Amino acid sequence: MQSLMSRASQFTLLSWLLRPCQAWLTTTNARHASSLLTRSLSHAAQPLQTSVGKSVARTPFVQCSSFALTHRHQPTRISTATFASAGAGGAPPYRSIGMDEMTEILDEYEEVGREESMYCVIDVRMPDEVQYTGKLADNVYNVPVQTLIEKNAFGMGEDDFEEAFGFPKPSLDETIVFSCAAGIRSVYACQTAAANGYSNLINYQGGANEWFSGRNF
Repeated sequence: MQSLMSRASQFTLLSWLLRPCQAWLTTTNARHASSLLTRSLSHAAQPLQTSVGKSVARTPFVQCSSFALTHRHQPTRISTATFASAGAGGAPPYRSIGMDEMTEILDEYEEVGREESMYCVIDVRMPDEVQYTGKLADNVYNVPVQTLIEKNAFGMGEDDFEEAFGFPKPSLDETIVFSCAAGIRSVYACQTAAANGYSNLINYQGGANEWFSGRNF
């Protein structure tokens, strides 16, 4: 009996002596984990360097289209770097709008035309997506966002642009309105246009998903 009590006392004393060590290990592990997390986030936030010497943001690819989920459409992957330009004070180089304002823009765009309205509306979905849902409006252009980026479309000359895409290149004075399926690919389009000097840029953030589900035709 005395032997058991002695062992219990020894165990209690050993636990008491080890308590500072356990606390130190807990603190050390927490600091180590925090340090690893900080380094990981810092690495993710660092800009990439492109072959032309421009810094670009690390932006994860996001599957944008619900059409892709139901019709086995291949994911729209942007293989080249997306320029993450920003306006003054770090503001995004575009303005986001909802369905109400998009309706007003398209009504004016269809009624008076591109030249008078000073809007150029581009749907950056894949052609089969547009074919499936229909166009947002009759005069909306369709150029996939990866094509805009890979060809550096907004850095092309006017003649080359029109030959490549079948419509006149937007002027710097025009307001370019981009739409996609859910307002994500259109952000990429705004960024690549901004990188080429365009400042009047609009992103329809609801995209075709909102447009065709929320309107009464």
